[in-house]
Amino acid sequence: MIELFDILITAATLIILTIASISDLRTREIPDWLSYGLLFFVVATRGLESILLKDSYYIIQTMIFFAIFFAFGNIMYYTRQWGGGDTKLITALGSALAIKPSFLGGISIVPFPAILLLNILVVGAIYGLFYAVYLSFKHKKEFKKEFKKLNHAPKTIGIKVGMLIIALTLFILSFTLFPRETRVVTSIIAITFLVVPYLITALKSTELACMYKQILVTNLTEGDWIHNDVYKNKKLIYKVNPYGADNKSIELLKKANIKQVLVKEGIPFVPPFLLGTILTLVVSGTPFLPLI
Repeated sequence: MIELFDILITAATLIILTIASISDLRTREIPDWLSYGLLFFVVATRGLESILLKDSYYIIQTMIFFAIFFAFGNIMYYTRQWGGGDTKLITALGSALAIKPSFLGGISIVPFPAILLLNILVVGAIYGLFYAVYLSFKHKKEFKKEFKKLNHAPKTIGIKVGMLIIALTLFILSFTLFPRETRVVTSIIAITFLVVPYLITALKSTELACMYKQILVTNLTEGDWIHNDVYKNKKLIYKVNPYGADNKSIELLKKANIKQVLVKEGIPFVPPFLLGTILTLVVSGTPFLPLI
């Protein structure tokens, strides 16, 4: 019976994540009914499981990781890493896989949801890097323009000079004071210091050149990040909100007859939720920390 409950919850989770991923890629929106529907189904199923087996562990474990993933999602939201839809979905996902499915093998001292979260974050980081590369090629002309401007900015030059000094110092120390066995590692670290400024500049250039666009106010949805304050006849209609526009602000823009606004588009992050979950289910652990 336990395995049946786990199969039902796992299947529902994968279906919801697949639908949410398609929606996120197409529209940059995650319908609330997907997150709320999955959460309701999980709580109802684990509650029934606890009743039938006369063991409150299943529902308590679900609620514990609901709270943990809810807190984590809100941290990501308020630091502007994710949108509200991502926060709701990760909360539902953490609740759904709060308990390791019984049909998976392997033993780990690390809680299954923690492994899941680690896999999602690592997959997300890799995905984000590749997505940024894709955007830079898609908007090649705009990317080159922004990269050239940022790369020659005084602040960037100062950072590069500082990193160069650190790298040269490490090289000198590795051949004078450090043990010979550490030369390879030290050299890799030194090269990393040289590369980091260019990587940061490239990512910032991608953001500026590829992730801002003018959209119609009629197409705005709650949570959209409007980039600038909006004025009409020198009157402030909308003040930038770091957590995105709310429905009240959108209505004010419509009443003021504002046609378009500049909006920052985030990277669709639900696909890494799906990929990280599949990875976790397939390997029953994480390939990123082999000792787990």
